Amino acid sequence: MKDFDLALRVMSRVITLHQRTAGGIETIPIADDYTRIAQIYSELQSVDEAIRWLNEALALRTKLLGPLDASLVYDLDRLGSLQITARSYDKAEATYRHALVVRETLYGKNNADLISTVDGLAYALFGQKKFDEAEPYYQRLLTLWVASVGSEKHPMVAMALDKTAVFYAAQKKWDQADEALTRANAIRAYLLADGLSLEASQRMDESRMADALPVYERAIKILDPPNKVYDGERADLQNMAGELKKVLKKPVTEPPARKK
Repeated sequence: MKDFDLALRVMSRVITLHQRTAGGIETIPIADDYTRIAQIYSELQSVDEAIRWLNEALALRTKLLGPLDASLVYDLDRLGSLQITARSYDKAEATYRHALVVRETLYGKNNADLISTVDGLAYALFGQKKFDEAEPYYQRLLTLWVASVGSEKHPMVAMALDKTAVFYAAQKKWDQADEALTRANAIRAYLLADGLSLEASQRMDESRMADALPVYERAIKILDPPNKVYDGERADLQNMAGELKKVLKKPVTEPPARKK
């Protein structure tokens, strides 16, 4: 309800109750309370206060559970995001590196759960102009997205390529930036053409052959210029359109007149 003052007063009371019932100030319920307070300050756009409370929560969790406990990762990611907002890129780098160690320990190096941390770490390094260090993380981000969604032609892969293009453009590496953008836009073109192909197929199922042909032709036009992302699909669409044209060119045979 956006009543932040009341929310903070309630949390102050909750902390007092937890101190009495959970066994003092250094407990996991208290750490959870600090995290909730940080979320309230984040909603208030009070970045410094949100960072302060998250640091308190993380310090307490680390003391009680150790530096590699799973409960740290979500607060670490939130903290890193806020530090980037505050342009404290060096602190964000340290935060995301910590989160990455925890996540890799828990899930391995190729799990989709690493995506947000790798993304944040890449940007934190980018923000410090540590381009050589950042580049492998942008490439790793792409690899993780492809593995996560099971396809190189997914919208999230296109978004990761957009970020990569911005990264290269900032270094005036125009060839690499153009390559990333071309691939991203090819994915978007493929997705649109695929949707149009489904629309054309639906019209054919409805025996609306003449209405299906311009949809196929529109899809083919979208897949220009040639690109390895969609060349196979473009050839399939051209074949479909060609076969449909043959069907539409066939003269309609009138049934013989019935004898009276």
